Formats: sequence, C-alpha cells, structure tokens
Amino acid sequence: MPPKSAHKKQSESEEEHKQEQHEGQRDEVEVGEKRKADQDRDQDANGDDGDEDDHHDEKEPAKKQQRKSHDNAGDDNVAVDLKGLDQRQQDDDRKLKGDDVEVRKSDAGNDADEVRWHIAETGLIYFFYRPKVKAAMGEDKGASIDSLDGVQNSFMLLVPRRSESETAPAAPKEEKDGNDDDDDKDKRAPHNPTGFRFIALGRKRMPDVELALSHGQEPRGIGGRDSEATWATISSVGTDLDKLVDGMKESRYSTKTRGERVQPAARPAGRGHYVLSIKQTDPPSNREVRLTYHVSHPSADDFGDVQSEIGIHPSSSVLLQMRNPTMPPTGPDAPTAGLPKEQRAKLTDDEMQQTFGGDLDSGGNRYARPEDPMLLDREGVELLIIKRRNQEKDGLQGAGDEQAKALKDIADRDGKRLSEDEVLEELKLSTKDTEVEALSGEWI
Repeated sequence: MPPKSAHKKQSESEEEHKQEQHEGQRDEVEVGEKRKADQDRDQDANGDDGDEDDHHDEKEPAKKQQRKSHDNAGDDNVAVDLKGLDQRQQDDDRKLKGDDVEVRKSDAGNDADEVRWHIAETGLIYFFYRPKVKAAMGEDKGASIDSLDGVQNSFMLLVPRRSESETAPAAPKEEKDGNDDDDDKDKRAPHNPTGFRFIALGRKRMPDVELALSHGQEPRGIGGRDSEATWATISSVGTDLDKLVDGMKESRYSTKTRGERVQPAARPAGRGHYVLSIKQTDPPSNREVRLTYHVSHPSADDFGDVQSEIGIHPSSSVLLQMRNPTMPPTGPDAPTAGLPKEQRAKLTDDEMQQTFGGDLDSGGNRYARPEDPMLLDREGVELLIIKRRNQEKDGLQGAGDEQAKALKDIADRDGKRLSEDEVLEELKLSTKDTEVEALSGEWI
C-alpha cells in the first residue's frame, strides 16, 4: 500500500485518469457481441491478405527472414531433445511457485540483503497495439504507422496457467478429472473461471521513466523522476479466446459525416511468461505486489521501435496497485477519475474490508495491493502500474533467484522453439488476419 505521503501525489494524478481512460480504455477492443461486427470483414480480409502468403519471403523485412531461417533450422534439434526439454520445463514449472529468496549484494560487495518473494500466479503475457481508425477509401487507405502517435490504444493480455485465485486459471474439465495424486492439478470448479485478463494501458504504453525523459516528457504519477505510474483497466475477463480474438480483428463501420471507416486489427508486440509475486516483509505494510515478465518473442536482438515506444523490455518488473472502486471525484466540480461508477468492478463487503479497509466513506484506503489474484478476475478493476527508474538495472527482480532464472529459461526456450505462427496459434490467431512485423520491432 502506498505510504500516506504518496496519497496526495496520487490524488493529483487522479484528474489525468479520466483523459487516459477515454483515450480508448473503454472502447479499444470490444469483445464478442459488444463489438460492431460487419459481415463484410471476412470478405475484405480475404481479399486484402492475398499478397501476404509465406512464399513471398523476398518482401519480408530482413530481420524476419533471418529469424524464420533460425526457427526452421532449430526444428530438428527441438525434436531430438524433446524428452529433455519436457523435463527441464517441468523442473522450471515446479520452481515457479511458492517462496524463494532474492539475494541482493551491496555496491561494496561485502554485505547482502535477502528479499523473500511468494509467487501467487504464473502464466503467459502478450502485448498488443491497435492503429488508429482510418478511412476505408482515400489518401490514408492502407497507410501504415511509424510511431506511437499512430496508435489508438495498447493492451496487455494475461493468460494464467497456475494461480492461487479460486477463479483462475480456467482448467478444462478433462484436466480436472484423472489421477488425484497429481498435486499440481487444479481440482477446483470455479464459479466464474478466468481464462484471460485483457488490460487496456493508459497513455498507450507501460510506465518507463527513461522513455518519458527521452521524449522530453516529465514522468507522470508519484515519485517525481524516481518512478512513473500509468493507469490501466481490466477491460475484459473470460474463458472464450474466440470472442477475444474476434474483437481484435479488423472491423468496418459507417458514419454520416466521414463515410466508411476501418478499425485496423490489433498487432502483437511481444509475448512471454509472467509471474504475479508478493514481497514478503515485516511489517506487512511494506509489502509489494509485482508483475514480473520475461519476453520470448521477439528476441532481445530483434527489439525495435515498437517495443521501445510501448515500454516493453526483454525482462522487467512493475508494481501493481488497485484503486478503490468507491473513490469519489477528486475535488469540487472535478471530473470523475477513472471509469463511470456503473462500469467499475463490484467487490463484496468482505472484499472491500479485507482489501481497502472499507469504502471511502467509512475510512477505507484509496489504493491497495491486490495480494489475492482473484481480485483481478473481474472487469472494471482499475490499476496503477508503477515502474521505478533504472528498474531493469537496479530494481528488485520480483522473484527469488531460482524463480527468476526459471522464468528466464522458460521464455528463452520458447523463443528458440516457437515460430511466430505458433505464437499466434496459441491465441487462435493467424497470419491471415494478423500483421506480425511488429514482432520484428517494426511499426506496421
């Protein structure tokens, strides 16, 4: 929980929240039946994508060709060592749960501090961006983008694989039936299981002090130049990836004043593995909840402008704070901060008491650590994502030493054995509907 001295600065950033939320956080990707689907979309997609077959390698960026060759060359090695790979994967999976210690040496190298971490959830993480709406016909038809200015909104997708939440991950029924001796099996029957969390990012990027300063901007949020905070909203939670994917495809609609408009499909900008971890401290008020990730795609060598401007790193860790859903406007006549009240997450009285100490009227806290990942399993949760300056170099790694190594090893192995097509197939996407050049670091 933020110290009381930070609450005032957090309050000062509240008025920014409405503007950031309205930059697309509620309207960015409408899932399933919420989306204005046009029946011509599939026909248009089939016609537009005919020149992007895999045999047109001469038109692809050099980096993409190089990675494809690398992937294909490694297929045989993967097949030969599959048994060993499975064993290493299982060993690393076992390490990514429970408690572990991060040992941090002092600058002098004589003393060392031990930080204990508890991993509450592991899974896959994806980053996407969506270009701004454009005209279906005219000068900007088919125009690509070349910077974050051309992006309408960016997203982070979490797909839990193992979680202490009672409603995540959404294990298929067949995985729950079987040998009761398997202590890794999810034996629960969640009332409202979560297969994914789709999170809209404020300011269209992850927080990053160095990135803000490099663009001549002052980092926003608490901490001055020592950290940056951005707002995020859990805009969709569900089990059906088909509905999620359908909402990420290209869509078309008509307006009276501007004619037919096209909302381009979302583009993948990164894929990897993540953990949700809790820093174990005494007193508990000094605890932290962190989202720590290691990217498998693209490789660190292929990181480019896309990843840089969205604030994605090969490996990083950010703090998570949850906003009290009963928080009122920030002051007299001030606009409501965040989502409209009816769109905010609904927490039970017990959850409000245990998480925030009650609602604002009864003296509850404005922000809290989401130590129970089940708090994230509902739409309308508003998050503050905080990243400290020089996090990748000097910050806490968000996991114990063995856990951090296991997270890196799993992502590195996936980077070598999974092609871009296979990454898309994980989410039931295909190169027919999805531009993958962003995974080479290039805007498209």
